[in-house]
Amino acid sequence: MVIAIIIAFVIVLIIGSIMLKTYNFKDLQADPFMSGKINLSLKSNCMSQKEVEFYFYVNKRLGDHMVILPRVSMDSILIPEGDKRQYKALLGKLLDFVIFDKRSMKPLLVIDLVEHDFVSGVMQYYDKNVTKVLNALNLPVIDITVKDFYIFDEIKQKIDDALQVKTAQTNGGNKPNKD
Repeated sequence: MVIAIIIAFVIVLIIGSIMLKTYNFKDLQADPFMSGKINLSLKSNCMSQKEVEFYFYVNKRLGDHMVILPRVSMDSILIPEGDKRQYKALLGKLLDFVIFDKRSMKPLLVIDLVEHDFVSGVMQYYDKNVTKVLNALNLPVIDITVKDFYIFDEIKQKIDDALQVKTAQTNGGNKPNKD
């Protein structure tokens, strides 16, 4: 009888071990906040100094109909349709800056603030899937290289050019209305 109980116990342990390895039991894990102690702290700065300078520089020059927001997550501007694998693959991906229509908060344009990686000698651009999705959704992406100072007319021209192309594509090639 004791041997049967021991054998049953060993079988239960083996089956339990296999199930834990096979299935994801995250829902059964203890709540990480139950202890009452918070093991988190606030970042001292959420953007690099160059990003902050760029943000303030562009934001005060955009005008009344547009607003620029930093570090926008892809999942905050996308809606999954059908199969959610593409959406899930983009969770947590951040866009450097997004310009929105101020009245509707519709995304108009993405700015990739490109930094030169001096260790590898390579320019750091967005993940190719991020760019592929943004292009497919007709959301223009402009690359702006990080600099010590910016000439706003150059940035404004890139923004205007990208928005003109987007408007022309949306209107089927017709010239945009100048209201």
